[in-house]
Amino acid sequence: MSKTAPTTWRRTLAALAGLAVTFGGLTLVASPAQAETVGTLFVEPSTGDQDTFMVFETDAPCPEGTQAVKAFITGPGITDDGNNNLTGNTDYTILQNNSAGGKEVAAGATLKQVFQNYGLPQTATYDITVRCMSTNGVTLYGDFVGQIDIVATGGLNLTYSQASQAEETTTTLEVGPTDPIAAGTQSTLTATLTPSDAAGSVQFKRDGINFGAQVTVVDGAATFTGAVPQGNAQLTAVFTPSDTNLFTPSTSAPVSYLVVPKPVITGNPKVGQQLTCNVGTTAGTNDFAWLVGGTADGTQHGATVTVPRSWGGKKVACEVTTTKSSHSLTQDSDTVSVAAAPIKNTKLPTISGTPKVGKKLTCKPGSWTPKPTSFAYQWLRNGKKIKGATTSTYKLGRADKGRKVACKVTAKAPGVKPASAVSKAKAVA
Repeated sequence: MSKTAPTTWRRTLAALAGLAVTFGGLTLVASPAQAETVGTLFVEPSTGDQDTFMVFETDAPCPEGTQAVKAFITGPGITDDGNNNLTGNTDYTILQNNSAGGKEVAAGATLKQVFQNYGLPQTATYDITVRCMSTNGVTLYGDFVGQIDIVATGGLNLTYSQASQAEETTTTLEVGPTDPIAAGTQSTLTATLTPSDAAGSVQFKRDGINFGAQVTVVDGAATFTGAVPQGNAQLTAVFTPSDTNLFTPSTSAPVSYLVVPKPVITGNPKVGQQLTCNVGTTAGTNDFAWLVGGTADGTQHGATVTVPRSWGGKKVACEVTTTKSSHSLTQDSDTVSVAAAPIKNTKLPTISGTPKVGKKLTCKPGSWTPKPTSFAYQWLRNGKKIKGATTSTYKLGRADKGRKVACKVTAKAPGVKPASAVSKAKAVA
């Protein structure tokens, strides 16, 4: 059975010499004082009955100088008068070592034999003591003490079980970096154990579900590094002792931790349609900005926007700043390309100049929205194309006399279908 030495135990040697007095050749030895407690013992098997011969395992060796040991029981109905020994003086040097670095002491008597000297057992907790001493029992070097819980079942019959002697532990959890953090970021979870020599392992949990592998406690701490799944969750650290006889389990207070996914734009990237910036969590406070060609549009601040004409033909992303407890995280979505707004004519083209053979006419393109990047011209005679007349000016010829002339303007811009408009026709004299 693997045992670990307790957090602190006193190593002070209780070398208390007996007081010898001689009367007429007869030497009397006074009863020695109570020995110092130097450690803890455990019983094997850990459960049994009145007829079980127990083995007592100490969690450390006896103090230096020990020559012999004995084991005895005390508790309700049992006085320490020498009739309560479970084993008599045993040569310390012949005891078997155990895995905890202590010794194994085999009982020479059962609990039933002890209670035969004192009466019926009681349902209560009793102390078992292994005493380290000199051969004659005069000098005491220290006691190892443990406890068993006895349940009286009638007559001299009973059952017993090892009573818990575990030291209370506390577990605290720290998580870094400080949240909110971006999804995929490596976080470090550190569990700190008190007492620092508590042996065992720690399981980290996210909302009560195991997260990562169990980590062995080393020098009072257990650390795990990994990417915490996205969302707002409660992280805890659960300590499980290697030996529940020595240390109690403990769970840290929960740590709220916010992992924010990268924002995503959904919707129809067209002028007049809606786009929504999805951040994936409502925890913390989210502030939104919209980036057009990499520059923030100061007129748009909501999670959902109706695409204005000014965004047409440009790349758009949303920027989200998530704040929690004065700490902030800013992330940008991927860009989407907004289709350019269709070109519309708001004022027809016009013709200036004298409509007379031999005179020059000029076509003004009119007004358009959004603003085109270029114009193409086509002059018309009675509604039909005039071959070669494709500039903004046209010199009237004999073929135009008595006919009506107009100009057709085609507005162009990258990424959109061209749009055309025709001026009012003028009669040529």
